[in-house]
Order: sequence, then structure tokens, then C-alpha cells
Amino acid sequence: MHGARPTLARPDGALVATVNPQAYPGLGVPVLDLNR
Repeated sequence: MHGARPTLARPDGALVATVNPQAYPGLGVPVLDLNR
């Protein structure tokens, strides 16, 4: 799942939620590990 909704904490609106967080290095956006 990739989200792009702006929030107060992240006005540029980027978030990646994945079961494989190692696949998204260096994006400069938060990565939510769904395995946790």
C-alpha cells in the first residue's frame, strides 16, 4: 500500500506501508512495516 495523503506531521503526504520494508531504501519517506 502506498499512501500520499498530506498530514500535519508529513505535509508532503508520503507513506509506504509494506511487508517488505527493505525494498524501499533511500526514499526519504516513512516506511511502515506491516509485519510488526
